[in-house]
Amino acid sequence: MSQCIYPYPFYDTILFVPQLASAGVKYVPYFLNDLLMVIMFARIHALFRHWERYHEYTDTFSKKICRDFGFEGGRAFTFKYEINNNQARSISVLFACSVATFSFILRVAELPYE
Repeated sequence: MSQCIYPYPFYDTILFVPQLASAGVKYVPYFLNDLLMVIMFARIHALFRHWERYHEYTDTFSKKICRDFGFEGGRAFTFKYEINNNQARSISVLFACSVATFSFILRVAELPYE
């Protein structure tokens, strides 16, 4: 989680990306740190996989019960269970994570235009 918040140090290199639209400039400068942080948000997926692995409905006993009733107990089942039984918590966590991630990505995309 700390790698999602703080990037690797000493990557202050400026990358000049060609501008696609006609905004009066040919290149847009981006810091390599900011672009790496956008990629590091993909590590949040590992947190969700870790949560799924230790959820009460993904242990071997629960998977056996699910198989006995004719369906597979995995990631989709755990997600559906959380959405159905803990609606407020699930929606608020998903909303907070998506807003934080997309707002940072938008900040990085608009940073050169400030």
